[in-house]
Amino acid sequence: MTVHAPLSFSQESLWLTEEIVPGLSQYQMVVVFELGGELDRALLERSTREVVERHELLRSAFGRVEGVPRLTLHELTGDVLGFVDLSTVPPGTAAEAALMAVVSRWYTEPFDLASPPLLRGEVVRLAPRRHVLVLATHHIVGDEMSLNILQRELFACYEAFAAGAEPALPELPVQYADFSAWQRDVVEPELETGLAYWAERLEDLPTLPLPTQQPRPLVRSFTAAWADLDIDPRAVPGLTRLAQERDTSLFTVLLAAYDLLLARWTGSSEVVVGTPVAGRPEPELENLIGFFVNSVVLRTRCEPREPFTALLDRVKSHLTEDLAAEHVPFHRVVERVHPPRDRSSHPLFQTAFHSITVDDEDESGTLGPLTVTDRSQEFLRAADVTTEFDLVMEVVVAIERPRLTLRYAAELFAPETMDDLAAQYGRLLEEIAADPSVAPRLSDLRAPRVPSALPDRREETTWESVTRTAPAGVVTAQVLAVLAEELGVPRVGVTDDFFALGGSSLVGARAVQRLRDELGLAVTLIDLFDAETLGDLLAVCGVPDGPEERHPDSARPRPARLTSSAERLWALNRQAGDWAGVHNVPTALRLVGEVNVEALRATLGDLAARHQPLRTLLPEQDGVVRPVLLGVERAGPACEVNVVEPAELAGVIQEAAAKRFDLEREVPWRAHLFRVRDEWLLLLVLHAVATDAWSTRPLLHDLTRAYAARVDGREPSWEPLPLRYSDFVERHPELTGAQDGTDDPHATHLDYWKRTLADLPEHLPLPVDRPRRARPSLRGAAVIFDVPPDVYRGLSALASKHRANLFMVLQAGLAALLTRHKAGTDIPLGCSVAGRDARALDDLVGSFANTLVLRVDTSGAPSFEELLDRVRRTCLDAFVHQDVPFARVVEELGPPDDAGTHPLFQVFSSMCTSPVGPSELRMPGLRAELAEAGTGLVPYDLAFEFTELCSRDSRELWGVVEYATDLFDRDTVRRLVDELLGLLGTFAADPGASAGH
Repeated sequence: MTVHAPLSFSQESLWLTEEIVPGLSQYQMVVVFELGGELDRALLERSTREVVERHELLRSAFGRVEGVPRLTLHELTGDVLGFVDLSTVPPGTAAEAALMAVVSRWYTEPFDLASPPLLRGEVVRLAPRRHVLVLATHHIVGDEMSLNILQRELFACYEAFAAGAEPALPELPVQYADFSAWQRDVVEPELETGLAYWAERLEDLPTLPLPTQQPRPLVRSFTAAWADLDIDPRAVPGLTRLAQERDTSLFTVLLAAYDLLLARWTGSSEVVVGTPVAGRPEPELENLIGFFVNSVVLRTRCEPREPFTALLDRVKSHLTEDLAAEHVPFHRVVERVHPPRDRSSHPLFQTAFHSITVDDEDESGTLGPLTVTDRSQEFLRAADVTTEFDLVMEVVVAIERPRLTLRYAAELFAPETMDDLAAQYGRLLEEIAADPSVAPRLSDLRAPRVPSALPDRREETTWESVTRTAPAGVVTAQVLAVLAEELGVPRVGVTDDFFALGGSSLVGARAVQRLRDELGLAVTLIDLFDAETLGDLLAVCGVPDGPEERHPDSARPRPARLTSSAERLWALNRQAGDWAGVHNVPTALRLVGEVNVEALRATLGDLAARHQPLRTLLPEQDGVVRPVLLGVERAGPACEVNVVEPAELAGVIQEAAAKRFDLEREVPWRAHLFRVRDEWLLLLVLHAVATDAWSTRPLLHDLTRAYAARVDGREPSWEPLPLRYSDFVERHPELTGAQDGTDDPHATHLDYWKRTLADLPEHLPLPVDRPRRARPSLRGAAVIFDVPPDVYRGLSALASKHRANLFMVLQAGLAALLTRHKAGTDIPLGCSVAGRDARALDDLVGSFANTLVLRVDTSGAPSFEELLDRVRRTCLDAFVHQDVPFARVVEELGPPDDAGTHPLFQVFSSMCTSPVGPSELRMPGLRAELAEAGTGLVPYDLAFEFTELCSRDSRELWGVVEYATDLFDRDTVRRLVDELLGLLGTFAADPGASAGH
């Protein structure tokens, strides 16, 4: 019998967040232990399973049951622990690097909350008598106390099983589902009293003006850094004695000291700090794994020059009152208090404090014959994890070695400032321990020169005080009706602010889910946060201002012809010989596990049925290419399995990726499945007439969704696409103007390109190693490189300062490089734009992208800042006129017909932000990751592609240069890359440096 149970308050809030923005790594919880000695892996697996069986929550799945979030209890099947053997890696630095790579994945690889168990792990073998155990879970099923319970019970089971006995674990009188039901039945009816307390306690709550080194970004990256300090052990007895004398706890003393530190540092008389509370009100919950922890907001007034004992008594009094209402879920407090929404800052408090008391043992212990070393903190820091707060102060109280750790937002504070702040806290504790009856004195903190106090942006806004604009359109009315219902107000208008009307992240998550489920809108919680008004939200969703006529796919007229860009690609494909594959776009997935081949073949058919370009033939009739849309039953490409040796794989991929398409007789994509020993490689090859760089994400998203459904024996349940590719073509200005007899819709934009690109250099002089061939082979190769983190940060700051983006900065750097290599001062660079001007196009696979020519003027020996301003203006002007197809620009400008060069430009540059990550490649029974795949062909002399990875987990910039091997040797391109990195480093450090020769 299937057992469903309600979620606890905190679980429901976190699950709704995960449902809308899945894979947030800040909710991953990981512990790492090194085990020395003879490990019995079978016993360790048995011990882990014992813990999972014992705690039902760890083998539960989260999902909706009749539209309501529920957890469903499952039986445990399969192994919990994986195994990785690194014993063949040479010991030392190489082995530690390999171990780091394995362990880091557990901090970022997201959980599928619908697929139990929600405890998983891996045993890493470093040597016959040396192993590392990694255990990972999700915050929705655990907290810090739960990790301690997990460790204690796991090791107790192993020790007992190794001795041939049964583990003596404490009885669990209740399970987590009982706690959730108790919350709903007993706590919820009494929440109003607690909420009223917090509303009064936190009324007019100020934002603590933390002095940050850098301006607070609109959206945080959440990257964490640490400052550590050993506290003088002689201070601990004095602090403990003070707590006893004032009839309070050592925690209260340490908290009051932190309040005082913050008051002196910020200059604020009111300090707001958050602290975690265990949330286990009954003894029956003490040995239970689950999400019990809650956050409490502590508000304190600090008077200048008062004795510390006076502050301590006030903190004690407030803490007693606040903890009486600790059972009120934090997200409910946020909803009631309704602080100004700000994605760059945690709601209600920005700094947290907690302390723990430990024995004076080191991090090592024994487990029967094994030695155990806790390496969790070591890997936590090395894994580049995140912090949701600006500052977190953790004090570890131990008689022999008391210490503190200050975790902080790396993008806001400088390391030296945080080291100084930690040291000041240590000295403050020493002063308090010596004489708490006086007002402690602090030496000046090295605060930044630029204050960063955040203005209080709250306004007195009520539903009645808002002037409303009536909506137009049926869909608009439906959206506003959903939002009004979730907000609990009679009606809303397009000029309203969702959050000013009482909206919260939880209410927003529910509203977003309804908009997706009921109206089929591609909207996210982030869209709702970013929208200043509901009208802005409607625009982001692509909701029209007026009534919209919707046609079923079968009733829509198929496009009578192609756009000029598609026609050019079709013509080039027909004329091409050996290099026809230059316009092929390969995507490869490495799959570890057992592929369900029949399910995969059905998946390919599902993709073709969903995306029209994948089942379109392009035959020529009477001199005109007229698309023919195939029926769904003929949609999927063949997908044969081929066994390949690892040494052959790269060549096989390149050969398959470069194979020419017959666009008149075959659909413009192919699928190949290669078996490579214990792994698989899926290669999808699409012709550019049916795809572009921005199509990769929806293609892989739909592939993983469809495969999961087919493995489960069902068809995928797609969200309806708001538009089809035929709708886009139908409405394309080129074709609508031609069909209704109106003037050329691109005339004005074409005039811009004619003026801008007049007298463009026919060839860009480049530092080639060989003369250009009359007919190039288009054979290419690539050089991959990383941009150093400090250079990346400097370039990003430079872009922000000049109201530019990183792409513009890199374009300016590339132009400077080419000028220094005697390419002249008139530098034409090619780039791509997405061409998806409506959000409704984001989920489509198709050819929307367009190519632009950016003509960069480097004359007059400008500084890099001056050159960046020029590039910025060039880019912005070009983007305004981006709708003219590149083929039309080439046709109008009529450059010399030279088969040896690309028309209008020979150097191409592109930028990809946040490529498809592991969280978007979830396939049941498989671990999927992107693999390298290329055609070995390049249409340009040089093509620079930069990739910026900006996630909550990491920030990095890397690039690849593809080059024509007819012209360049690899060493030459490597030197160009080194020079480019050197220039970028110079400009990041000194933007006033000359960008000329």
